[in-house]
This record gives sequence, C-alpha cells and structure tokens, in this order.
Amino acid sequence: MSLSSILAAADLAGEKAFNTVVPTPMNVIGGGKVYHVPDGACGFAWVTIYSIDGKKVRAGTKVAKELESFGFRKSYTGGFQKWDHHMTQSVARKEAYMDAYASVLRRHGIQAYADSRLD
Repeated sequence: MSLSSILAAADLAGEKAFNTVVPTPMNVIGGGKVYHVPDGACGFAWVTIYSIDGKKVRAGTKVAKELESFGFRKSYTGGFQKWDHHMTQSVARKEAYMDAYASVLRRHGIQAYADSRLD
C-alpha cells in the first residue's frame, strides 16, 4: 500500500471518528452570565510521524514532500506534524480524529502519535 493510500485511509478513519464522537457539553460562567457550550472544552490536536518502516523521516526527501502534500509540516520537536483542520473548537472531536488517524498509520508500520492540548 502506498503512503498516499495510507494517509487517505487515515483521513477517512479520522473523519468517521470526528463525526461519531459525542463531546461532553459544558457551561461557562462569566460576567454574571452562563454560556452553554454543546461541543465541550476547546483545544487543539495533532499527529506526529517520526519514522516510516523504521526509517526516520527527513526534510527535503520524497517522503517528506509527500507528507507535506497531505498537510504535514516539519516539527521543531522532531518528526512531521499535521494539526487538525476542522473548523470547530471541540477538543474531543479533534482528539477523536487524530487518535483514529494515528491508529491507521501505526497499523501500516508508521511510528505516529496523536496529542492534544486545551486552549
């Protein structure tokens, strides 16, 4: 299976997870008002690829260029990262997407990890 096919399959799995997760709603109180946030906490999520078939991904290579065509960028912490692209603040939805994405990559011999942080 080609890298492009794996990345496309990872995106499909991520989209399915994104659309099926049910975030825990929350209420935010400020200025004497209560705001209901149905999509829960706000945050960011990303996936980092460190190696493919045991080979470290290096900038400027054919593999790096292919990753870049799928939205990955060289990370200052090492590897190549892709940040969630959805137009939502829901960290639960973004985490679901990236967890599913990374899972598909790992099944194909790609050392990848999903991570997130609250905003």
